[in-house]
Formats: sequence, structure tokens, C-alpha cells
Amino acid sequence: MSTILLVSIIGLTIFYFILYHSIFRVMYFGNVGTSIVGEFISCGFAACITLVFGAAAIKFIFGIVGGIIVFLLKAAVVLAIVGGICFVIYCVVNAIKSKANDNYEEMSDINTDQEEFASTNESHTQNDGEKNICTNCGVEYNESAAFCVNCGEKIN
Repeated sequence: MSTILLVSIIGLTIFYFILYHSIFRVMYFGNVGTSIVGEFISCGFAACITLVFGAAAIKFIFGIVGGIIVFLLKAAVVLAIVGGICFVIYCVVNAIKSKANDNYEEMSDINTDQEEFASTNESHTQNDGEKNICTNCGVEYNESAAFCVNCGEKIN
């Protein structure tokens, strides 16, 4: 990390030194070497300040952007979990409804069959000679029975 920082400072120092001399016409009086070294040190100082403030600004910007990205990722994960739970609940409810509709249709068919059987027999009990037949389910029963042994219907 320190090597990258040192190379950055030297590069910016040279850039600032060239920029300074391209913008301003410089005239040296007295000792030229001392003046050039002084300008180079000043450009180095400006390079250090630029890197410090630049690093702080980048850290601040990435901190804000990073915080926003982390928030969005967390929100996406929460929405995915909630969506998955809702989908599972939806599938379970549809399966239960489908099963309930199937059972309802089966019960409707049974009731229809029972009603048809009952309508063909005018009385609750039918006596064909010695046989007693339940009009609800069509099973033969004993004369002394109060209820049908097959369907539980009360026999008069």
C-alpha cells in the first residue's frame, strides 16, 4: 500500500510541476536550483493534500454507495424470502381447495345416487315377500332392525 501511495505522490508531484510551469511563466532570480527544488516540494505538498482529500472523498462516496447497495441486497433477500413463503402458502391453499372440490363432487354423486334410489322406492321399507330392503342403500335388513346395518338409516 505504501508503494502505491509513494508512486501516486511522485506522479502527482510531477503532474503539478508541469501544470504549474505550463500555466505560469516562471522567471528565476538568484539560485535557480533552490527555486526549482522549492517549487517541486510545494507541488509534492499539493499532491499529498490532493491524495488525502481524494481518499476521504472516495471513502465517503463508496461508504454511501456501499450502504445503499447493502440495503438493496438485504431488501432483495427479504422480498425473495417473503415471495417464496407466499408462493408456498398459495400452492398449499390451492391443493386443499382442489382436494375439497374433489370430495364435494364425490359427495354430490353419492347424494344423487341415494336420491335416485330413494325416489324409485316409494316407502322407506320394501317388502318383497320375505325380504326387507333399505331404500337408502339397497341392502337387505332384518325385520326387527330399527336401523340399517349398512348405512345407518332409521327404518320405520
